[in-house]
This record gives sequence, C-alpha cells and structure tokens, in this order.
Amino acid sequence: MPKFFNHDMADLAHQITLLPRRLRAEQIRGIEHLLGLVDPARAYPFEFVCHAITKYRKRGNETGPLIPGKALVADLVTMADVITRRANLQVSELGEPFKTHPELADHLQVSTKTIRRWRNRGLMGIRVVFVDGVNRLAFLQRTIERFVAQNKELVEKGAAFKQLSAVERDRIVARARQLLERQPVKLHTVARIIAEETDRAVETIRYTLRRHDASHRATALFADNGRSQLSERLGAIWRCHEAGESTATIARGFGCAEKDIEQALRHIQVQRWKDQPPVCIHNELFDAPNADALILEVPEPPDAEGGSPRIPRDLPPYLRSLYLTPLLTRA
Repeated sequence: MPKFFNHDMADLAHQITLLPRRLRAEQIRGIEHLLGLVDPARAYPFEFVCHAITKYRKRGNETGPLIPGKALVADLVTMADVITRRANLQVSELGEPFKTHPELADHLQVSTKTIRRWRNRGLMGIRVVFVDGVNRLAFLQRTIERFVAQNKELVEKGAAFKQLSAVERDRIVARARQLLERQPVKLHTVARIIAEETDRAVETIRYTLRRHDASHRATALFADNGRSQLSERLGAIWRCHEAGESTATIARGFGCAEKDIEQALRHIQVQRWKDQPPVCIHNELFDAPNADALILEVPEPPDAEGGSPRIPRDLPPYLRSLYLTPLLTRA
C-alpha cells in the first residue's frame, strides 16, 4: 500500500477514488500542473493543493499546517499512482505518447532503479492496464519533458553514470584490503579514499564493499558497525607485539618502515579499547549521602615547599605547564 507523508493528502487521494472515473484525466492534469509549480524548498497550504487538483475550494479561512514542498512532491506522485490504479485506466484511453518503466530507463540512459528513485523527486507515473491485462506504470511524454526540464543536471549526471563492471568491483575490493592492511580504518573512510581515486560516488563504493562482505562472510572486510575487521597481516603484527617483539624487529620481518608498524599498533590498540565495554570500579565513597561533596569539593592540597618549582629553561611549553600543577600529597 503506497504511503503518504501527509495525512490530508492520503485522505484526499481516497476521496478522489470515490469521484466519477470520467474526472480522472482532469485530476491527473491538475497533479502534473502542480508538480511543475512546487518548489521543494517551500511549503504550501493543503487548500491550495486541493483546489489545484479538484477545482474545489473549501469555504472559510481555516488553513491547516503547511505541507513541505519536498514531501508534497512525493505525495503528489503517490496520489497519481493510487487514483489511477483504482480507476483501471486502459492503455487505449491515454490518447498521448508515453513510455513504460524500462523504455524510460533506456531513453534517459539510466537504470530502472534510478527511475524508481526519481519518482520521489517528481517523476510521475500513472497506472494503466495494458493489452495483456497487466497493470503497469506509464510515463506520459509531457511528464518526462517537464521532469527533465526541472532536473536537467540530475538527469545528465544519471546518464553519465556507468554501472561497475566485475573487474572494477574486484579492484575496489582489492584496494580496500590494501588500505586496511596499513591500518584498521572505518568503511566510510575507505569508501571516501577509493571514491576520490576512481571518480566514483562514495555511496557506490560503500555499496560495493557491503555487497562483497555479504557474499564473503568468512573474509569480510568490515563488521556490521562499519569498523574494519582485523586483517591477517595486522593480526600477525599485533601477535608479535604481544609476544614482546620490538617495533624495529617487527618492521624488518614485515618489510616495512618502523613508523608504519607503530601507527598500525596504535590504531589496533584504539580499536581494541573501543570494542571493550567500559568497566566501573566501585568505591564505598559512591554510596555516601553526600558523595558529590566528598568527591568534587575537596580543597587543593597545600604546596609542601611553599613556592613554585624551578622550571628547566629549555622545556617544551606542554611540559612546562605540568610544573605549575600542584602534586597530590600522600594522604
């Protein structure tokens, strides 16, 4: 069942389906006319929408909440689908040029999935019963021309997009694995790097890597939360580190620079910390009635030496500040 963003629009669509079928063509023209006027960045009163479609103007000055333009565009497309589906329009009744879903995708040089996505942006289709008795979407020529004129840049960008070949997908996965062998970064970071290198959309790269992981669970690159799975190379580096090997020794063994090993170990340690749930060490002081005062309102200990410590002359600024912080007493 098609879903509407606005309850009034859903109610209006239902009422239209109860009106005489002979009015359907005029109502479709009203919806099409509105789609040519609506600015997604603005909001519109429901009374304006209702009058444009049905030519009925509600009496009185009462107006409900405004409908955001973006939601209105999507609801108008949904309304056209609903009211024509119920009317059982025959293809012979159209009386004007149209294209089916696959024909339109071929005409605009995009995928049928892209056509479905563009419907929420105003690419209105109507339900028509074809000669084989099947109810399918039909896109009127005037609707296509209006949508292309309103979304010229979007349509051109969609036509310029090419589906990834199997070779390109394999290269993307191999490049992602190469990046993860250096350090365990998140999926979004990997997708952004590869997108810049391949001139592809970040979402395309992310989708490709997710599809690979879904089909190769045993060798998946990323966990469900988007973090990288610890690769065999990084796992081996970490095991050497835990065995007590120095970074210099590990670097020689893996044929890379010592700084690369240090960076990899830091990233692995941070990820391991993030994966561990925080542990709270209980103290009896927490149960005291005035725990906040006992813990937070403790006066600073007096300076035992009675003066400021001597600060070495050549000390860096961030270490110099530590000399100005009073030390805790044994008590």
